[in-house]
Amino acid sequence: MPRRGLLIWLIILPVLAFLTAGIIRRVGPEISNFNIPSIGFNGGSGRTVDFLCANDETFSVEFLPQYLEAGVRLTLPSGQTFDLNQVEEQFGSTRFTNGGYTFYIDDGQGFVEFDESLIYFNCEPQSEIPEPDPDPSPSPSPTETPPSPSPTESPSPSPLPTESPFPSPSPSPSPSPSPSPTLPTNPNAILYICQDGRQFEVIYYSNQAELFLEGNRYYLSQVPAASGTRYTDGQIILTTQGNLATIEFDGFAQYANCIAQSTPDPTPLPTPAPRPPDALW
Repeated sequence: MPRRGLLIWLIILPVLAFLTAGIIRRVGPEISNFNIPSIGFNGGSGRTVDFLCANDETFSVEFLPQYLEAGVRLTLPSGQTFDLNQVEEQFGSTRFTNGGYTFYIDDGQGFVEFDESLIYFNCEPQSEIPEPDPDPSPSPSPTETPPSPSPTESPSPSPLPTESPFPSPSPSPSPSPSPSPTLPTNPNAILYICQDGRQFEVIYYSNQAELFLEGNRYYLSQVPAASGTRYTDGQIILTTQGNLATIEFDGFAQYANCIAQSTPDPTPLPTPAPRPPDALW
């Protein structure tokens, strides 16, 4: 009997192996062709915009449909990618950051900072920047109904107001805010706003500049510069390049990465303003 049982299993096992191999051959291609869907940046797919900078370097930014809440993805020319999920509002522009890298758009151009220092600026978008999708507001649940007042509870009458024997004094008028200092009305005056919120204004002439800084006026003359344009009165140095400006005192930068809020109209050049006798120009 044991030998007969062994012979029966020796016959059954090859048959089972043959049948199992056929099933695997039929099902195997279907399993290999099954694709798992990939999950994009923060679970959604966005639109990528390339930015071309003045030095011909290009970085790209992926905007999600609701990027004002979800953030953006920054890809540098080196190929490094960073998810900037923190959204902040500074100086009238929306900034996206991860604590180290920061991306923002100002006057239609892209800027990238690292540790609060500009590394890419005045970069033109090569395609239209998408508008963010509106945030869908939650619809009220149809099952929630306001509680109906209890029929047994009757509202108690509110007590009548008692008249005070003495009239209440009328509120004193609030003091009007002090007027802001008068800014130059010259159409060539440019307002610069720095990263720390400080501001100054400059009126540019053919080869001079009139600087309004901390309530004072300085008359500067243009001098040769290795890059950009430089003006000085012997102590203060104003250096401009594009829409960025820096002010130095005694060789140290006191106002750095200050961005112009407008572009001057160079024609016609204004007549130089009256200046003190000890000015350089």
